[in-house]
Amino acid sequence: MIEHDGPNNVASGSPMFTLFNQLPIEIRLYIWEAALPGPRVTTFDPPFPKGAQDNILALRSHSKAPSTLFACRESHSVVSKVLIPSFAFVSSIPEIYFNF
Repeated sequence: MIEHDGPNNVASGSPMFTLFNQLPIEIRLYIWEAALPGPRVTTFDPPFPKGAQDNILALRSHSKAPSTLFACRESHSVVSKVLIPSFAFVSSIPEIYFNF
C-alpha cells in the first residue's frame, strides 16, 4: 500500500479559497508546480516478502508520497512528471516516488 501525506486539518470557521477551479488552467498548473515538494531524503527498508508467495520481494520506504500526487487528476499529471514510481524488483511494482 502506498502511504501519502493526509490532507491538512482545517479548523472550522477558517477561510477557504473556493474559486480554484474557476482559475485559468495555466494558473492552476503553475500553483500545482509551486506545491511540489522540495528536496527530501528517501530511506529504504530492507527487501521484504510481499503477497501470498514468499518469493515476491518488495521495497518499502518511510518517505511518504506527497498528498498533491493524490489530490486530483490535474495535480497528479503535474506531480507525476517529476516524481516517478521507482525501485521495484522484477516480481513487484514500484511504490516509492522518487525525483531523479
